[in-house]
Amino acid sequence: HGHGYTADVTVRGAVDPETGFAIDLGLLDRVLSEEVRERFDHRNLNLDVPEFADGRLIPTGENLARLIAERVQA
Repeated sequence: HGHGYTADVTVRGAVDPETGFAIDLGLLDRVLSEEVRERFDHRNLNLDVPEFADGRLIPTGENLARLIAERVQA
């Protein structure tokens, strides 16, 4: 069976005086799409996500949140 999750992403940093943004929102959207949605949405975490496959990590909410944070921060 599947589960639905929601992840709140907070961005913090200095505001660029030219753009008025702390981060390029197009870049943030691409990162969230590639690193979160495409990687986890409608996937069997135990089989389809290498960090959880073959018993590597237990797919708890905490491990999932940590992995998402690491991927987005990178």
